[in-house]
Amino acid sequence: MNVLVVYCHPCPESFNATIRDIVLETLRSSGHSVRLLDLYEMGFDPVMNAKERRSYHDSDKNTEPVRLHVEAIKWCDGLVFVYPTWWFGLPAMLKGWLDRVWVPHATFEMPTATAAIQSKMQHIN
Repeated sequence: MNVLVVYCHPCPESFNATIRDIVLETLRSSGHSVRLLDLYEMGFDPVMNAKERRSYHDSDKNTEPVRLHVEAIKWCDGLVFVYPTWWFGLPAMLKGWLDRVWVPHATFEMPTATAAIQSKMQHIN
């Protein structure tokens, strides 16, 4: 199985880093192919700018700024998130990743007058 691990914590010595390492080792030792997206280490920008927002519904343009991340989602069969809970929710960095990377036509189809929103990530367990 191809497993994408999305890790989100700013401190390399954190408890979450230990959890990340255990997840990676367990997956690899079980024979899975693993990719890690470490959002802080990558310097991921969680802010969707005006240009991105204006092209959000354009399937030819909306994945350009986050192509590596969208390709990783399309590659994987399994998805694991490792992050702390801050103020009863996920970190802003991870929320920004979801907002910028889970774009229409790549990860879901927008609802229409006759159809509900449709996932395009049916390949992920």
